[in-house]
Amino acid sequence: MRRVIPPGFAAGIDRRNPPNPPRNSQYTNDTLLPSTFLPTLYFLARCADRFQATYGWETEWRKSAIYIYNDPFYASPDGPKTVNMPSVPYSNPQSQETINNKIPVITDFTTFLRVPINRPDLQYSHLHDLISNFHFPSLSRRLPLTALRRIISQRIISKIRPRLAFQPISPSDALSLDHLLATKVHEYLAFPFRFNTQLLTSPLHRRGFTFPSISCLNSSLAVSGLQCDLNHHIAPF
Repeated sequence: MRRVIPPGFAAGIDRRNPPNPPRNSQYTNDTLLPSTFLPTLYFLARCADRFQATYGWETEWRKSAIYIYNDPFYASPDGPKTVNMPSVPYSNPQSQETINNKIPVITDFTTFLRVPINRPDLQYSHLHDLISNFHFPSLSRRLPLTALRRIISQRIISKIRPRLAFQPISPSDALSLDHLLATKVHEYLAFPFRFNTQLLTSPLHRRGFTFPSISCLNSSLAVSGLQCDLNHHIAPF
C-alpha cells in the first residue's frame, strides 16, 4: 500500500506575484506535482495514478491534500474546503473510467516531510505532543542520569532534530520544550525539589549533566539554515 503525504511547495514560482496561482498535489512518498492550472494538475494526477496502479500501488487518498496559493476564491472563508482529485480504477489502470476522490484544500500553510513550513506554532505543538507522549521505561529500579540522557538523545532528540532543521521555532518555545523535558526527568527520578533546567543541559565543566538542549539545537539549526540559504548556488533560493 502506497501512501500519499501532503506536498511542500510550488517550485520556481514567486508566490507574491505568480503568473497564475500555484497549485500542488503530491504522490508516492514526498513527491510533488506542481502546476499553475487546476485542470493541468487533474491531468497530471490521473496520469501519476495510472502509472503507479500499473505496478500494483494504490494511493491513500485519506492522507492526500492539495495546496492552492494566492487564489482569493479558495482562500476566502466561503471558498471550497475540498476538491475532487481524479484517479483510475486500480483493477484496470488502462480504463478510461475516472474515479473522483475528495481531498482537503489547504491555502494558509504547507506541510512537507510531515513538517508544517512557515508555521512555527504548529511545529511547536507537534514537538510538545511528542515529548508529552514519551515515557521512560518502567523497570524495578530507576535508571541513572547517564542512561536517561542516552534514552532522551536516541528516542526524542533524534526525532526533534530533523523537524527543527526544516522549521525552527521561536527561542521562547524552544526553552519551553527544555522545561518540559526537564519536568519529565524530574518526575521520573521523583526528586523532592525541582532543579533548574540549565543544570540539566549545562556541560560537565559547568557542573551540569550534559543533557541535550532543544533551545541550543534550535538556535544552531536556524543559523545554519539561514547560512545555507544565503549561500545557495541557485539564486531564487
